[in-house]
Amino acid sequence: SALERLEQVYPMYGAQGKPSPKISLMVMESPDVTWQDMAVKHLGTMINLGESSPVRLVMLKYSEGNADLVLTFHHGVTDGIAGVFFLQDLLKLLDNPDASIEPLTPEPEMVELIPAHIKNSFKIKMSKFGMNMGVRMIRLMEILGKKWPTADRLVGGKHPWEHMNLTTRMFTEDQTRALVARCKAEGTSVHAAISTAWLRARKELIPDGKWERIVSSPVNLRGYANTGKAFGLVMSNIVVAVDCSPERDFWAVASELKQKMAKDVESGEMYAWLAQTTGMVTLSPKLAELGMNMFFTHHPGYDFSMTNLGRLKLPNSENVNAVYGPLVNGGEQEFTVGVATHNNHLTMSFAYRDFVLSKEMGEQMTDCAVELLWEAVR
Repeated sequence: SALERLEQVYPMYGAQGKPSPKISLMVMESPDVTWQDMAVKHLGTMINLGESSPVRLVMLKYSEGNADLVLTFHHGVTDGIAGVFFLQDLLKLLDNPDASIEPLTPEPEMVELIPAHIKNSFKIKMSKFGMNMGVRMIRLMEILGKKWPTADRLVGGKHPWEHMNLTTRMFTEDQTRALVARCKAEGTSVHAAISTAWLRARKELIPDGKWERIVSSPVNLRGYANTGKAFGLVMSNIVVAVDCSPERDFWAVASELKQKMAKDVESGEMYAWLAQTTGMVTLSPKLAELGMNMFFTHHPGYDFSMTNLGRLKLPNSENVNAVYGPLVNGGEQEFTVGVATHNNHLTMSFAYRDFVLSKEMGEQMTDCAVELLWEAVR
């Protein structure tokens, strides 16, 4: 009943805008697997738009009446904030199947999200031009005999996307409040503080001689573009570098990160990634496929993709213990960290490929990031 209502509200489109199958639902009674197991499984399962649903829901039901929900979305169809919209409406309907659901606003074309004065700026045009020329140069090298790894090759007998690992942590209410209070006192953001901790943790565990570290932060554009409750890919990215030298104060690094992110918002630099993405549309299918293949198989140029969903407001929040995510199956070399806060419990989720980072090293890096963060907060 709840899913039928959601299917009436949320557009389920597959390849070339064709309707896709309905929301995929799996219910497991007294499961012998954890939600983390299911999340890894679904992160590593290819979603072929037009043949399978872009939205998957797994409910793990336990004998004591509790349950875990695992929601999986195709990232070409939606982003993390749209996933939150879906979760909010799902929880509302699970409590009351007749509850009213706020209608969605139409998803805007990606190119329409870039303000006209930014779209026509020299810097954005050069960013778009650079992406086009880069892909063409890669194609030329391919023609001359350079062999590139393919995104669908086998690694250890499995496709690269079947090698996902994840680690998760949840902070207590006292820890979460202490972190927020310290960030306010230092004049910086929780996002910048967490980013600093992860950047320094990576540097400690994977030393490479460079102290300048780079973080990519997805940006929700709904407020900037006044799109309302749009379900879709309504986002861009801010990519900033910061000096993480050990002699620098933790909070000085976090403050610099926050300032640089704010500057990219004010200058319009945050639309560069979106401009490059829309520029892919102008390429031939062969070049576009090559560009996507390079994105998935090569180093992204930053240390972490850090997505913070912020403080979530969920219906019947007292019945929801915690929210984790978003977990992202991105490029093979990408390290993604998802952050969410619900009922004063902050959670962090770290997703990565096991042929890039072992499970043991992933746990060590997560512990190191948490330790560095609390050392700074205390």
